[in-house]
Amino acid sequence: MVDGPRIACAVFVFREGAFSAMGHDLELRVTDFDLEIGEGSAVNASCRTDSLRVVGVLRQGNTDAVDESQPSAGDRQGIERDVARVILEAEKYPRATFRSTKVEPAGDGYRVTGLLDLHGAVREVTVTAQRRGDRAVARFTLDQTDYRIKPYRAFLGALRVKPEVVVEVSAPLPPTQAAGEARS
Repeated sequence: MVDGPRIACAVFVFREGAFSAMGHDLELRVTDFDLEIGEGSAVNASCRTDSLRVVGVLRQGNTDAVDESQPSAGDRQGIERDVARVILEAEKYPRATFRSTKVEPAGDGYRVTGLLDLHGAVREVTVTAQRRGDRAVARFTLDQTDYRIKPYRAFLGALRVKPEVVVEVSAPLPPTQAAGEARS
């Protein structure tokens, strides 16, 4: 099991539509996220779908520039409530899970193929985890509609969240791999 406080799972959501200026592009953090790397680098991950919390507003859609002072506390609570209850239907689908079926070297990282079970739909996904210092980082795009998730809409659809969200999972490399990276 990878040390919980040292792993991170972020979800980036982007707005679209005629009233998109009224909304925010956001970074959400999955606060109850487990990651296990086992024999043969097998990867298993799981999270509670009611554990997404708003980190902040993306500046000009840039996932590396987050204004954590926005949105307001009240807006954060409303967004988090809507994500859990309305979008992810956490009472009906309390967990999302990933189980690798194939892990292979890819450049300085790994290509991981597996089954993602989200919102009652199971789909095969392939992601590449790359080394960044002493961490492995996998960043990939998911289309919410592939998992029967209806992206958020307001004002009769004039403000909506794009179906595609970006997910980033980051975990510390085992000490032997992190040390090997430092010597390269």
